[in-house]
Amino acid sequence: MSFILEIEKAASRLRHDLKLAQLPELKLLCGLLFFDSVVSQHSVRLESYLREFIPSLAIVADKSNHLEFLPDETESLERLIDFLKIQSPGVVSQEDMNRFSGLVNKIKISSEDSPHLTSASGSSVGITCLFVERYPDLNLPPRGRILNMTVTASKISSKAKEDDVVVRNPVSEPDDRFLAQARDSIKVARAFLETRYGLSHKKHYRFDYAVDSSGARFTGDSLGVAFAIGAIAALSRTETFRDKLSVSPYVAFSGALSADGKLCPVDSDALKLKTYRAFHSYLNLLLIPREHLPYAQTQVLALEKQHPGRKLDLAGAETIEAVANDPRLLLVERSSAAAYVARKAWKAKRSVWVEVPALLVLLALLFYLVVPARYMPWFDDNPAYFSINSEKSRIEVYNANEQQLWNVTYPGRLHTGEKRTFPNYVYDLQGDGKNEVFYIPCTYDSSDARDWLHVYSYKGERLFKQYCPILGEYPHDDSSTLYNTGSIFIAELQDEAIIITIVDQENPARSHYRFWNSAGDSLGWYINSGHGIFDEALDINGDGNKELLFMVFNNRMKCCALLILRPDSMYGVSPPYQYTDFDLSWVKRGNQMAYILFPKTDLGEIDLESLLNSGSSEGISMESDSVLKIPIVESIQGYQNATIIYYLNKRLRVYRVVRSDRFEKRRNDLVREGKLPLVNWTEYQAALRDTVTYWTDSGWVTEGQLRAAENH
Repeated sequence: MSFILEIEKAASRLRHDLKLAQLPELKLLCGLLFFDSVVSQHSVRLESYLREFIPSLAIVADKSNHLEFLPDETESLERLIDFLKIQSPGVVSQEDMNRFSGLVNKIKISSEDSPHLTSASGSSVGITCLFVERYPDLNLPPRGRILNMTVTASKISSKAKEDDVVVRNPVSEPDDRFLAQARDSIKVARAFLETRYGLSHKKHYRFDYAVDSSGARFTGDSLGVAFAIGAIAALSRTETFRDKLSVSPYVAFSGALSADGKLCPVDSDALKLKTYRAFHSYLNLLLIPREHLPYAQTQVLALEKQHPGRKLDLAGAETIEAVANDPRLLLVERSSAAAYVARKAWKAKRSVWVEVPALLVLLALLFYLVVPARYMPWFDDNPAYFSINSEKSRIEVYNANEQQLWNVTYPGRLHTGEKRTFPNYVYDLQGDGKNEVFYIPCTYDSSDARDWLHVYSYKGERLFKQYCPILGEYPHDDSSTLYNTGSIFIAELQDEAIIITIVDQENPARSHYRFWNSAGDSLGWYINSGHGIFDEALDINGDGNKELLFMVFNNRMKCCALLILRPDSMYGVSPPYQYTDFDLSWVKRGNQMAYILFPKTDLGEIDLESLLNSGSSEGISMESDSVLKIPIVESIQGYQNATIIYYLNKRLRVYRVVRSDRFEKRRNDLVREGKLPLVNWTEYQAALRDTVTYWTDSGWVTEGQLRAAENH
């Protein structure tokens, strides 16, 4: 009875929250919170609540902005969908199910894509801000929120004694803290521009800040830095400076600003929420006070391990000068000398003291037209990404401002690719602040360029090229074979960074790993009997030297494996060395530090069917100085985090195995469907631990065999 009373109390609160919440996303979050709390009460019938709430929640799901949802909220939505699927026919309509599923699909499709960002035009400047949104009147925890702000600056009468400041949306009273922070930030911005460009303190302006905060519940003074940077950029468009400034749309600013231009410390709990929100968004960079950088970096590193492929860079600053002088944050478009003089002359054309000789203007214009922009001293010549132009069979290299720097044409038609940042292909290998460009061409047919690693300097000069396949060391690997381009990785070791190239082929499936130093010299090679990726460079034995860790699939053994190589000596072929389909007795045995097999579970045998297990959904990580954590994916049927997690000690022995919540849920679903037997989880995990298999000089041995020998 107490369960029923508690659920009815929660339902009453939900009815209240659904009326009060303004945004459809908030209404849906309130509903998800309710159902997360009640679906575990299996003894209580929930049909009446499903009939009452699901139709209205499905409608708001259809109206919700899919970009607003964070991973934990998406998981809550998926749990609700799973729960609705097992309800009796007629309780939930198919139309409502489609609305929920449609929102989940939008979230997943857009998870790797950036929204189309339209920068402010004319005198307006766009800037991205991060807040912590709080809900004192709703039953929801605080969460990070991204909001956009536009800033305009326009001149006002010379008789005005001070700037006119308007902050739209957040303010409710003329002298509240947002307006006070805006005034302080504008003073700081003006002081910076006076020092840098000579802005007169006698001029006054109207600053108009508009924050798209419809339905937002944020508090605090987090707009301080954004107010100042917005004012700096807006004034550069109103005044005739040599530079036109704009704010990168892929950067978010968060932090208060003191009256003397210093970034003030922020609340660590709020910073954690903001960092989490920025990480799961289109943003590339987050600006925070410098003193919080170590704390935020720790959080980002943990998130990157949980979500491989996602990345968020952090920038720390102590003063507004440091923020404004960072080219990643404030983009500078410098006018040519001719254009600058012309603008000045046009603006002051009625002033008797301005005389610009026609010949000087003409010469400056000719100089600007004849000399390419790349030769101007302010031109950014550092590669940031490249795209593959299949029609012209070339790569085109761009800087961060999307200006093409140079291109390289290859023989044969290249496989097409999308223009995006390749973090492992553009990298500062020399440590001089300039990025090198790495590329392995893959053509539709045989060509002299295919399967070669090409490395270029930031200027487009080829530094070296090396052949990636390893010939004559594995069946069918000869000069007539064309390989598929796999990946390029950069492994950062103690004193240097090394290049890892991977090419692969089928029948039999194998991957060729080659290792190169920054000069292009070969450091070693390795062939795996299947496919896989480089995961991390870690010091796993505490000797001060990092090892190279790969998550791979061994096709001959039909399971996932952990491969560990020492960077100072790498050669040979992975086990096994006996196989019925072709002769492996002659291959050179690998000198790997470890090769550990993780057998597929009974759940994996059903959900993965003939597919190969993916290596690791969350990445390898060090739980401590002596514990290695390896999660292995066992289901791809909508249960991406259905993993078995293996813990290895310093001797690289598995001593603990645990299941994720999603693994347990998925397996229990299959038990109810009669596809798997009920198990004792302690015994199940112990059996998995004992079937982990290690390669030794004398062959394969399981953890169970080692434990049995040790007990005798």
